[in-house]
Amino acid sequence: MKKLILLFLLIPLVSLGQNEDVKKNEKETDLSLNGVVITGLKQKIKKNKRKKTNDINLSKNELQEPYNPFLDCDINDSSCFQNLVNQHILNNFHYPQLANYFDIQAMVNVSYTIDKNGVVKNVSSNAALIGVAFEDVDSKKIISDAFEKAANSIIESLPKTNPSIVGGIVVDKKFRTPILYRLSDIEKGSMISININKIDNGLDFLSKLNKDNSMILSLVPVFPGCEKLSEIKKRECFQDKMNRHIAQNFRYPEIAQKKGIQGRVIIQFVVGKDGNVSGIKTRGPDPILEKEAVRIISLLPKIKPGEMEGRKVRVPFSTAITFKLQ
Repeated sequence: MKKLILLFLLIPLVSLGQNEDVKKNEKETDLSLNGVVITGLKQKIKKNKRKKTNDINLSKNELQEPYNPFLDCDINDSSCFQNLVNQHILNNFHYPQLANYFDIQAMVNVSYTIDKNGVVKNVSSNAALIGVAFEDVDSKKIISDAFEKAANSIIESLPKTNPSIVGGIVVDKKFRTPILYRLSDIEKGSMISININKIDNGLDFLSKLNKDNSMILSLVPVFPGCEKLSEIKKRECFQDKMNRHIAQNFRYPEIAQKKGIQGRVIIQFVVGKDGNVSGIKTRGPDPILEKEAVRIISLLPKIKPGEMEGRKVRVPFSTAITFKLQ
């Protein structure tokens, strides 16, 4: 007997301006929703006299994947290694909030070495900022550092891989990987001018940045129907509404069921300044499941955007939907 299990986790990728205990809890928030009805499967299950159950389990042990695909890849096979690096980047990608606040894009080239033990070392990067002119050197350095730090952290978190072997000898191997930071709602060719110190309270603004140059939201995005609640309750409501949206719109693709395709799809998306969802990216075991995940997120209603210092800002989110047949 097959059972369909829907698992999902929503993680807002920003700090939310609360005390330390609250911030720690919000770095990885487990969401649960019991008694989910997946209408897209109801008729088929009834017809085949199958019992339908929904089990949501978001323990960290289940979300972790001990398997390391890099150990099954020849580092000298550029196609295999680069594909795995690209997947790793997507899975760990986050947009520097300071750059997001000022609508700044960049191409960051990251240089690094895989040593004889298969470990990443000597990570360095250079950010080429796109569509921006700076009135002062300090502002450019602050923004560039934010991009470079974000890109470096992605590459530094690469798992252990097989070292390079040339002529039977294990050697260090150097790599360079470009990472594009692009905002989907910014027109190509647009140009902006920035001087952080000319903001009303430039020094105060910079002092509010976290150590990683991320920012603290003064107002979080608000899901329709949550407007009249307190700020903390709005977050809880947002997560509950997102759970319900995923559950109500979830359909396990029939072709995936027939082929026995299952697995976890990681989705990243942005709630824009206009409240619309954009920049949807996915990584999963099969394009069929990825397409279904994109469809679900694309159906999200317009959301009241988040704010920082009285200014509407984009807020990135990450969620995971697990398609499982038993």
